[in-house]
Amino acid sequence: MDISIKRIFQLCAAFIVVATIYRAGNGGLETQSSSDTVLWDTLHALIAPLARVYLAMFNSPATAILLSGGLVMAGILLVVWFVYLKVRPVSRELDRLIQDCARAPVQTGRLDGLDRVLDSSLLGTDWRAWRAAGPGAGRPSAYLTLASLDRSGLRLGLVQSMPNYFVGLGLVMTFLGLIAGLWFASQGMRTADMVEARTALVHLLNSATFKFLTSVAGIGMSLVISLAFRISVQSLRDRLDLLCDRVEDAVARASFSLVAPALPNVSDGSAALAEQIPRLISSIDRLEQAIVRQSARIG
Repeated sequence: MDISIKRIFQLCAAFIVVATIYRAGNGGLETQSSSDTVLWDTLHALIAPLARVYLAMFNSPATAILLSGGLVMAGILLVVWFVYLKVRPVSRELDRLIQDCARAPVQTGRLDGLDRVLDSSLLGTDWRAWRAAGPGAGRPSAYLTLASLDRSGLRLGLVQSMPNYFVGLGLVMTFLGLIAGLWFASQGMRTADMVEARTALVHLLNSATFKFLTSVAGIGMSLVISLAFRISVQSLRDRLDLLCDRVEDAVARASFSLVAPALPNVSDGSAALAEQIPRLISSIDRLEQAIVRQSARIG
């Protein structure tokens, strides 16, 4: 079960306990002892002000509008913080590393140029781990992953869980508003005046409409955050793949420069062949002229 769902159930259970205590203290029990009466009176004195503030706050439709606006603003600020203050600097750093790795000098069998580029970067720890693993470590993409960026302070896990929290907050606020609306409706339905009872019921339905705004805001912002997260993560993953390709190209160049001296030297043979080509052409021309003269004599 998701952690946000657990917290919703825990919060609902806490409200049920508080409501039970408040109801017991408010209604009283005929068989209560004097010590129990003192305890209930104390709890009632502590809970009653909070209950009055809660009921007064959620009785107004403006509360749902303000809470919905707060959820929307919080979601927008979260997206701006993640995209512009977290993802964009990391993307610029990865772009710089890609360019530096492509230009890094590669010596015979050594990767000192890549070490200078990547050792001091945000991928330095995992780069050193890949270098320490040796030739059998596999591809760099097995080490240079999104987890490397997350360890540098990107907070991917936190942002990935935020949509669930927004949905949970929206639902909790909706149910808190509905509980308050039902309480006011129950107070109005106790009267013998049908007009007042009808007014209380209409007030409940009208307020319930506004209370669901928090759920809509929470679900809507969860979708926005999820979309921004997926786009940002895909952009980072593409840059990491390109960086790993540049590293593999540099490793291939270093490996080739290491084995190149052992390959047969074909440059001298190519030069000799280039010198023989003009002679071969002149020989063919002389042979052709001789054939033409011989044909003329026969004719």
